Amino acid sequence: MKKQLFLLTMIIVLLLAVVASCATTVGVHVTRPAEVSIGGVKIIAVSEVQGARRSHAIDLTDAFTAKLTQANYFDSVIDRQNLAGIIKEQNLTLSGMVDDDAVVKIGKFIGAAVLVFGRITVDNYDEVERSEVEKRYDATTKKNYNVTVYKRTGTYTLSVNVQVTDAESARVIGAKSLKAVKIETTEADNQVPESINSTDLYLAAVEDLADSFMKFIVPYQEIVQVELLPDSKLPQFDTAIKLIKTGDLDGALEIAKELAMQDFVEKEVQSKAFYNYGILLVYSGRFDEGLRFLNNAFKVQPNNDLYSQAIRTARFEKSSAEKLQQQLKSQK
Repeated sequence: MKKQLFLLTMIIVLLLAVVASCATTVGVHVTRPAEVSIGGVKIIAVSEVQGARRSHAIDLTDAFTAKLTQANYFDSVIDRQNLAGIIKEQNLTLSGMVDDDAVVKIGKFIGAAVLVFGRITVDNYDEVERSEVEKRYDATTKKNYNVTVYKRTGTYTLSVNVQVTDAESARVIGAKSLKAVKIETTEADNQVPESINSTDLYLAAVEDLADSFMKFIVPYQEIVQVELLPDSKLPQFDTAIKLIKTGDLDGALEIAKELAMQDFVEKEVQSKAFYNYGILLVYSGRFDEGLRFLNNAFKVQPNNDLYSQAIRTARFEKSSAEKLQQQLKSQK
């Protein structure tokens, strides 16, 4: 009996240790640089996207233009109608995605600018119907029974190649293939399921492509999931986590700093204090200082994969922030 009680006690202790050592994930807002650097150009013109379905091409062109206008990143956004008017007025033509001669002539007319060209490569809706027999259990009759489940799956795939070109030199600044796949499934027991609205899927795909295009060309925000390491011997850090969740990163940093400056006997606790402060410093923009504390955590526990990964992440975040600052500075 004593042996069983001892084993039970040990299991409880181990479970409490596991719970105490579990990581807590918090979301932190981070501004990312655009994938392509425009280089200080303040005017952007959106040419009509090319595609077999002109209505879809126009939808995508207008979605790009609307997102650019809402972003307020460029001083001026020239939409497809105004660009078409300039092309007509200057007696120019744009053949294919890009015509270098026409681009340079447009650049001479509108000044320092970038032109956006696009071509839809995939515009397809596919629908599949299938059925399968499932076994169910009736709790009232306490019997098993079979049900034929009919399923209908609709998939809209929309892809576009985009290219950003300097209007003065016709130099390609950046090019990328963007793809959106939207899927919806309906199902019903022993009968035909509801139909799928392919138009809704198409519009959702257009929205996804417009968002992807914006990340390509304009700095954007995203939420990064950051792992923090609470510990029963760092009870103050629970308060820091709560502060982060309410948006008070500075308050959390003060608590994490106090803990990082203490001397703990247990290596695991000491390394956690270093790590927590270091990773919070990184996401407050203090990269070099954050790297120092993350390296301290790794020195205490060099076999901890989380710490080595955090060091790589900190270096990436520093490089990303430097690129962002260059982009924002050039747009002032």
